[in-house]
This record gives sequence, C-alpha cells and structure tokens, in this order.
Amino acid sequence: MSRKVELPLGTPFYTTYHFQGLSGAVSPHTQNVRNWYLNESVQLNCNKIFLYGFSSPHLTIDRSSWTWYPHFDKYIYPTRFLDDNTVLRLICQLLDHGYYVNFDGVDDYYLEGKTWYHERHFCHDGLIYGYDEAAGTFDVFAYDQNWLYTCFQIRWDSFLAGRASMTEQGLYGTVCGVKPKDVCVEVDPQKIDCNLQSYLASAEDGIRSDGPGEVSGVVVHQYVMRYLDRLYQGAIPYDKMDWRVFRVIWEHKRFMLERIRKAEAIALPGNAEFGDRYLAVVRMAEQMKGMYAVHHRKRRDFVLPGIKDLLVRVDSAEKEILQAFLLALEKTKIIRGGNEE
Repeated sequence: MSRKVELPLGTPFYTTYHFQGLSGAVSPHTQNVRNWYLNESVQLNCNKIFLYGFSSPHLTIDRSSWTWYPHFDKYIYPTRFLDDNTVLRLICQLLDHGYYVNFDGVDDYYLEGKTWYHERHFCHDGLIYGYDEAAGTFDVFAYDQNWLYTCFQIRWDSFLAGRASMTEQGLYGTVCGVKPKDVCVEVDPQKIDCNLQSYLASAEDGIRSDGPGEVSGVVVHQYVMRYLDRLYQGAIPYDKMDWRVFRVIWEHKRFMLERIRKAEAIALPGNAEFGDRYLAVVRMAEQMKGMYAVHHRKRRDFVLPGIKDLLVRVDSAEKEILQAFLLALEKTKIIRGGNEE
C-alpha cells in the first residue's frame, strides 16, 4: 500500500532566506523555538563588500539561521555516496518518523515551481514536509517562481535530476532531518536587555573605517544608506540591485516589535508604551520595503532618496525608543536582580 505523509507547518518569523524560514516552519506546536529567537536573534549584519565593486551588502539578521537553534534534533546525511533510491528512501523514512527534511545541493532548474525553474542553473535548498508515494512527489516549502515563500509539489524524478546536475559539477548536497526537542525556552527580558544594549552600542562606533569586513548592530542602517547612495549614483547597476535588503530590515523590525511586547508583558506588566511607539518603526519599514519593491519591478531612481529619508527616521526613532525601553527595564527587579548576580 502506498504511503502518504504530510507534516504540519508552522509560521516562519523570518522568510527572506530559506535558512531562516525553517525554524518556524518545523515548529507548529511549540513556542519554545520562537522564544529562543526572540531572546537571541537581535543584531542586524551587513558586509562592506558593496563598497568595493560588489552589488549586495549581504544584509542579514544574526543568529537567524535554523542552524543556530540549539534544541533541534538533527540527523545530517551527506548524499555524495548515496544512490538515488537510497536518497529517496532516506527522505521518506525521516518524514515517516516526524522529521522535516532540509535539502541542499539541488539544481533549481529542474524543480518545477521553484524560483529558477527552467530559467537558471542554481544550486539551492528547501524544506520537504511531506511525500506521496503513489504520485511520486514531495511537498516542499520554499520560494516559488513568483518569489513567494509557499508550499508546492515537486516530482521525485525532478529532484533527482536537480541532484544529478549539481553532482556533475562536483557540488554535493546533504539531507538533514529536523524536529524540535521537547525543551522549555521562555522569553528572557534580561537576555533581551543585554542583546539590545549590544545592538545600540554600535551606534557609538559609527562608520570609522571603510576597510573590508562585516558590521553589526544599529549602525547597519548607516551602511544601508550608503548602499542606497551607490544605487542612486549608478555605482551599483540597477540590474544588479539586491531586492532583499529592505525585506530583511522590515522583518527585523517586525520581530523586534514582538520582542518588545513580550518583554514588556513580563517585566513591565500593564505597560504597552514601548511596543505602541515602536509600531511606527515597523510601519515605516514596511513602507520602505514597498517603495524598494516598486523600484525593483520598474526602475524609478527618484524613490531612492525618499527611501533613505525614511531610513533616517527609522534609525532615529528606533534608537530613541529602545534606549527608553532599556532604561525602563533597568528599573525593574527582573533586570536589577539579574545584573547584581
């Protein structure tokens, strides 16, 4: 009798990159995973490489990858020396036992519905959450051809063709079974306080050097402003603009709002002041994302200075709100007691 398995999906809290989306997707019945990221995934990161001829600042959020979460039960299998039938059987057996499957090293060109299907050969990854043995298909959660992070099906033979394509180029993937362990992780205002202080501290350093490397914290806003300047001046060609930059910023602010509200509820019960104020930051971030997406669809250089002006306002408002929030937290017994230890 043919088997069919479909594991439930949770809601990702970051979705700009596949490596971010998995954590929420594989955790539909637990808040513990989300709480860990609320505590730990605070910093914005960017690479200054865009100042030296590259087209992207490689913007991301620190500790946002699923690989950072310490309480996933994981089984990782390099597939280089596994034949096709073994790979298919392995994926299905992991799903049978309740493990979601992260795959990598497969060519998008052959995966119907995926981002670069029949457009570009691209070594990529994705999440498998189910299979239908009779139909010979996997249920996949990934970016589709419309650049939507969503669910669709791919055929087993397509998956194997994508695998073979990368193998011919000497690129070998892995299959990783993932599911959350049964542990308790609570929102920790003290840890949030510490990480927010580190986030804001980067503003004091400012832009001190144009040397290569990465920067982290709120100072990343300043580098994104410079990225916008280079786009506007043509130093970075329009057709090479990184469309993901302001989605990262918006997701960072949206999750920061959730972080503030959760910490407020614990450390400042009955006080929603800081979350309410921060909502304006999220709305401005969403507006920037929308303006930037419009420019990406059809070139409109005149919107770039407006996006930069909004980012200046976001930077100023966020620093003011978070500094006031930290002062309020420092007055509570929760934070004072933790610092005294």
